[in-house]
Amino acid sequence: MSTAQPGLLRGRLGGVSVAGAMRAGALVGFAHGLVLGAILGAVLAWFAGALAGWERELTTTYGIGANLLPFGDQGDALESVGRSWYLVVAGMSLAGGIVLALLGALLAGLLAAVYNRVRPEAAIVVEATPEATTPAEGRPGPLPGPAPIPPARSAHPGRARPRVRGSAPPAAPGRPTPSRCPRGTR
Repeated sequence: MSTAQPGLLRGRLGGVSVAGAMRAGALVGFAHGLVLGAILGAVLAWFAGALAGWERELTTTYGIGANLLPFGDQGDALESVGRSWYLVVAGMSLAGGIVLALLGALLAGLLAAVYNRVRPEAAIVVEATPEATTPAEGRPGPLPGPAPIPPARSAHPGRARPRVRGSAPPAAPGRPTPSRCPRGTR
């Protein structure tokens, strides 16, 4: 890690906690699920009340029998859903929160695991807290935790660019380039 400004440390992200990512994903999913579930519950309660009113109007105005209507004998159930809208909204809100919390935890854990597997070069800037500074110098000191991960080193430090799998290694000066013939066929 190098220091760019006093109190700031620059480095790279070594890995992401899968458990921490799952907790954060569950929390975000639950919050979004509460809102979306409440909206969906309100729409469902309104729609049930509107359908119950429509069926009631058809039976009284036109004299259509309940068994001929699209929802038939469910008119009482639709009316009870429309009347107890506050329970429907709360129930749908909790159900949506739980479902999206599970989905958020699963997706966040999966993304953290994939990130830890791939390990791209993610540059980070960390602000040093007063506990992490050395009192004698007033500059940032080592942060508590595991030892920093050293930067990736090339297996061939003299090579300008990596070799493509299956290509021949560069030839030494004064030597011919090896052919691409399989072994034992030259």
